Amino acid sequence: MALPLYVPFGYITFLVGLLWLFSRHYRSRALRRKPPPPWFPDPHTARDVYVSLLSMDPPPAQPVLVAALIARAMTDVKRIMSLKEAKQAMTNLLQKGQVGDELWERLLMAEKELDVELSEVAAEAEEYSQGWGAVIFSVASEALSATMSAEIAAGRPRSLHQQQHPVAAVSQAKLAMLENIRAAQAKVKAEEEKKIKTPPPSSSAARPKPSESTSSDNAPTLSDSEPDANSSLIKSEPSSASKKKKTKKKKKN
Repeated sequence: MALPLYVPFGYITFLVGLLWLFSRHYRSRALRRKPPPPWFPDPHTARDVYVSLLSMDPPPAQPVLVAALIARAMTDVKRIMSLKEAKQAMTNLLQKGQVGDELWERLLMAEKELDVELSEVAAEAEEYSQGWGAVIFSVASEALSATMSAEIAAGRPRSLHQQQHPVAAVSQAKLAMLENIRAAQAKVKAEEEKKIKTPPPSSSAARPKPSESTSSDNAPTLSDSEPDANSSLIKSEPSSASKKKKTKKKKKN
C-alpha cells in the first residue's frame, strides 16, 4: 500500500519547524546572556586622548599628537607584555584542566583586539613620518622602561623612610643582646683567670717530708748546743784552778 504524498511533506515540515524553534531559542538565549568582561578592566585612556585630540578643531600641533601617539603605543606595549605572561600560564592551566574554555576565549579575544590596535597605531605613525610605524613600538618600550625606573627611584625613599623605625628597633635589640653576650664572656674569662692565679693547695706541697723536717729541726739545736758546751768548759776550768791554789795555801800553813 503506497503512502500518500502529504506524509513525507508533513515529516519534512516537522523537522524544519523543530530546527527553527531550536535556532530561535538559542539566539534568544545568546542575546540574554551577558557578554564576558574584557580581559583588561582598565579603559584605554591613551587611545581616547589621542582620538579626542584628533577630533579637535583646529587640531593641536604635530608634536602634541606625536606625544599622544607614543603614550598610546606605551600602553599597548604594556598590554602585550601582560598578555604574554598570562598566555604562558593559561596554556599550562588549560592542559591540566584547571581553567575553563570561557577564560581562554577571553584571552584570545583580547589578543585579537590588541592586534587591531597595533595595526592602527602603526598606520597613524606612518602618516606622520614614513617608516616610523616599524620603530614606534621600540621607542615606546624604551620610554616605558625609563618611566618605570623613574617610578621605582621615586618610590624608594618612601619605603626607606617607612622601614627606618623597625630597622632601628631591631638594631637596638641586637646591640643589647650583643652586650649581654660580651658581659657573660668577660665574666667567664675573669673567673678562669682567678682560678689560674690561685690554684688549690695540693697534699704533696702542704705536707713536708719527715726527713726534711727532722734535719731542719736538729740543725739549729746542734749549732746552739756547741757554744753552750764550750762556755761551760771555759767556766769550769778556772774553778778547778782556784781549788788547787787553795789547797796549796792550806798545806803551807
